[in-house]
Amino acid sequence: MDEGDPIGDVIHAFKALFKQRGSDSTRTILSKLRSIFGSKAVSEVFTYFCLHDATTGWALQKELDMPEATAYRALKQLRTLGFIVPALKVS
Repeated sequence: MDEGDPIGDVIHAFKALFKQRGSDSTRTILSKLRSIFGSKAVSEVFTYFCLHDATTGWALQKELDMPEATAYRALKQLRTLGFIVPALKVS
């Protein structure tokens, strides 16, 4: 992949994903992507999870300079879509 062509990289990744998953899941994938990238906050939180694996609502607020309610709405949306699961903190 060419570092100077991020759009080409995205196209390449989607082609590979669609070929791997088959045509039956293409609509599901596209629907979930619309749900994620249709909202600026949800897309920012999704990207944060892709880069950092785990976080808290408080950390999202601070790292993304996002209001508390917005961060928690984005987390709820990603949970509903099945992209994240709550983790229990064990002391």
